Amino acid sequence: AREALTLKQSEKRKEDMKKANELESASYKTIGILQGRGLHGRIRQDSKAKSDLGRFLKTINSSSDKFHFVFCLDSSGSMWGERWTALMKSYNTFMQNLCGSRSGDWVTVILFSDKAKTLFSDEAHSCRSKIIEQIDGSTDFRPAISHAEAAMKAVPENFTPILLFLSDGDGYNKEAINDLHKHEDRGLQVNTIFFGNDEGAEKLRWMAQQFGSSGHFHMSIDGVQLTQTFQSIIPVEITSSVCEYGE
Repeated sequence: AREALTLKQSEKRKEDMKKANELESASYKTIGILQGRGLHGRIRQDSKAKSDLGRFLKTINSSSDKFHFVFCLDSSGSMWGERWTALMKSYNTFMQNLCGSRSGDWVTVILFSDKAKTLFSDEAHSCRSKIIEQIDGSTDFRPAISHAEAAMKAVPENFTPILLFLSDGDGYNKEAINDLHKHEDRGLQVNTIFFGNDEGAEKLRWMAQQFGSSGHFHMSIDGVQLTQTFQSIIPVEITSSVCEYGE
């Protein structure tokens, strides 16, 4: 799936380059026509446009794709205690690995039970030291999915959204995921993570399956496996260097 995403991004970049080159060719033709007609003032304007185009081409060549990591973390009563402690440890390790020499990626953290709360949505480096406090309640996926879709919509389209939806139980709603499909043309990746060994995994598995090859179901029995799962979700484009992270 990662290779497919990289291929899609590469194809988009090639398409942008093709359009830019066509524009550059048209600019040269326009300058030739203007020279033939003696419109020297317009030639200077088109020369400036060609220079701006050159800078644009350079930007395309040097730019790197950015990612928007959207965490939906189950904070219902069954997640309290050791399970929550393990989740926070895995999340902190994820942030360590994300915040290396690379910058500019975006992180949104949403807690949910039978309600949802967006704790923060900010540039990844600004999120490292933010405290996540647990809320309580039963489990309902719908409010979390609604918050996730709103967060994706609020971030510029050049950010590829990656959803990490974690729960330890029931709560899905078939209609709730419909709005997420709006972001598939941006390369949306949906990762559903069942944390624990109780019943409820099949509903998260079903949710991932609705997104075809862009949907991935993960099952983590304990904190060690959860840390490995989070690590496996980080795209290959992101550096593996580790930033200093405060406890």
